[in-house]
Amino acid sequence: MTYASLKTLLSELLPGGVFETAAPAGETRFIVHHCYGMSPVWADDTNILEFPRVQLDIYTRDPDDELPGQVKQLLRAWATTWSVQYMGWDDETGLYRVILQLEVMG
Repeated sequence: MTYASLKTLLSELLPGGVFETAAPAGETRFIVHHCYGMSPVWADDTNILEFPRVQLDIYTRDPDDELPGQVKQLLRAWATTWSVQYMGWDDETGLYRVILQLEVMG
């Protein structure tokens, strides 16, 4: 999965609720995504591949909202692994937040 295809798939999952870097004020159910680095693969004393690291922040009003699970199902369907970095209340937004980290193919 590429970063571009990830953005498209997330937008299909939650039309109008997917944003890069930050969401507009007042949103209560949304996904924010951004790239924050690269994971290299080295061989023969050089980088031969670099995989963008991506963070997905999933915000909902209700901790039982199905959106985080739907995002995980989407990633699983595309054979993309992730790690859960945080699950809990976010004081800044007043919403429940799940942070997923993953790598994509560029």
